[in-house]
Amino acid sequence: MRNWMQVLVMDFEEEGTLSKKMELYQRAYKQVAVRYRNLFLRDGNKSGDPQRDKLGHFNKYLYAEFHEKVLPTLLRNYDRYSMAASVEIRMPFMDHRLVSYCFSLPWHSKLRGGYTKSVLRQAMDPYVPQEVIWRKSKIGFNTPFAEWMKGSWKEYLLDMVSSSDFSNSDVVDSAAVRKQIEGVILGNAVQYNAGKDAWVSLMPYLWEKSVLKAYRKPAVL
Repeated sequence: MRNWMQVLVMDFEEEGTLSKKMELYQRAYKQVAVRYRNLFLRDGNKSGDPQRDKLGHFNKYLYAEFHEKVLPTLLRNYDRYSMAASVEIRMPFMDHRLVSYCFSLPWHSKLRGGYTKSVLRQAMDPYVPQEVIWRKSKIGFNTPFAEWMKGSWKEYLLDMVSSSDFSNSDVVDSAAVRKQIEGVILGNAVQYNAGKDAWVSLMPYLWEKSVLKAYRKPAVL
């Protein structure tokens, strides 16, 4: 079975619509991959960036998160969300002086005694309740995939994975994805990762249905 991205490219090529922009995206992706490879070179190798070479392995990972992975996405998305809702959002920890200072700290100032963000916890210890500042159960604002799938999405998803169109999909292993979806919907004590993984597995089919099949040119009789 073909990879779903290969199916997309093949369809675009057949229709003559594989644009220069897609080629630029592919080249940009390769450049980012090279930067990541250089970023995590082992000791004894050099990335070509003198400042980066001074960082330890943990700070190199944080550098990638800041410049090429999670943070740029979050900043872009929250900027869009706030503008769409006419709400001002400020990120005080993004002050360039604070960021530079944090990168100058050794890794054990950030991970210590089993606690993440240890320097921040210690700084805020006099001002924040102890049961809050030193707890380890904090998580981000995760999308409640499992709760939605077991709740308002349940009937819709079960109908979808039982349909003949889903069974004949060209881009997913329908039997494996159906098992994932039903496992989340019908299972007990389902964790966040199970819901997220099931949703990620289903997404190529939703994309196939709404893009590939919706915009594919009709056959010429």
